[in-house]
Amino acid sequence: MSFFNTLLGKAATSILTPMSRQRLPQIDGVITLPGPAAPIEIIRDRWGIPHIYAQTPGDLFFAQGFVHAQDRLWQMELNRRTAAGRLGELFGDIALDMDRAARTFGFYRLGKTDWGNASAELRDIILAYAAGVNAFIEHPDTRLPIEFTLLKHKPEVWQPEDSVAFARVMAWKLSHAWYGEIIRAQIASAVGEERAAELEIHYPHQSPLTLPAGIEFNRLDPDGALRKASGPFLERSLGSNAWAVSGSKSDTGSAYLCNDMHLPLSLPSLWYFNHLTGGDFNVVGVVTPGLPLALVGHNARIAWGMTLAFTDAEDLFIEKLNPENPHRYLFKDEWRAAEVVTEVIQVKGRSEAHREEVIITHHGPIISDVVGYPEQRVAVNSMALRP
Repeated sequence: MSFFNTLLGKAATSILTPMSRQRLPQIDGVITLPGPAAPIEIIRDRWGIPHIYAQTPGDLFFAQGFVHAQDRLWQMELNRRTAAGRLGELFGDIALDMDRAARTFGFYRLGKTDWGNASAELRDIILAYAAGVNAFIEHPDTRLPIEFTLLKHKPEVWQPEDSVAFARVMAWKLSHAWYGEIIRAQIASAVGEERAAELEIHYPHQSPLTLPAGIEFNRLDPDGALRKASGPFLERSLGSNAWAVSGSKSDTGSAYLCNDMHLPLSLPSLWYFNHLTGGDFNVVGVVTPGLPLALVGHNARIAWGMTLAFTDAEDLFIEKLNPENPHRYLFKDEWRAAEVVTEVIQVKGRSEAHREEVIITHHGPIISDVVGYPEQRVAVNSMALRP
């Protein structure tokens, strides 16, 4: 079987690699597109990073959407389907549980609300970005990534809600407290609260808030050479990190900001590096494909980063449902009516759609059945899930 798999893999590679290369984006020459108000210049450097030069912000974000689609359209398709709970339409039953979870947490419902609440300036940026994505999808010379061909799938028009809904997924993915509370309860039940507390993330009490000037840690190897060694300050290597150096203490006289989001490596990367110049914008930084602007980066004056502080911004509530009417729940000796949303999920290979009944209390959606904790009716209250 191993030999057969190896042979099959080589055969598939010999076919798919040339097909994929034929679909690489055009990075030289001129592409004529409807939409931009003036010519836009996109220069790819030796690493393939696009440097976009436009005369107006609208054209700038149109071009950003276009190059994101050129390079990462399949990733963007997966991202928006993850947020909308529509992976099952492409992959069948294997993706149903993920779709059920996405519909229960309500990322796309929140995305619609966020889009309705967005400022005029932000709406203009996202609309321009979506127009750029759609210009790539609809261009007659576009050859879609190989994944679309293999699945016989043509992407739908990119909607502004696709972007803001996936932003909600990103915020939620970086919110760990709700799941941690379930794990804590399970660990405490198994080993006791005192031992469970030893596993909590904490900053050691003996560690300084400011490192002493000139401090350095090394170890002496048997050959007499000094080797860098880890210091005693962080006993657990968890979470993102960021640190800054004042210009008065740096070798250049300018301030430094060093930031590492410490998110898992993936291929393609979660991040997309781009340089955006147009109107009042001159920004270099990274963003997740499917979103405009730059989440982490710098302009000519300031730099900004993003870290995960493991802040407890989520709580779980055990809800008591009325046994005679499970759409009502008890709160302060009063039976309240829950919001009920029926989500219709299309699943490839099924003749009928799956219907998921989502019950939402004033605390939040009841997530028990989609997170593997059916013992209780548990609602999640999360800052990442608030309008």
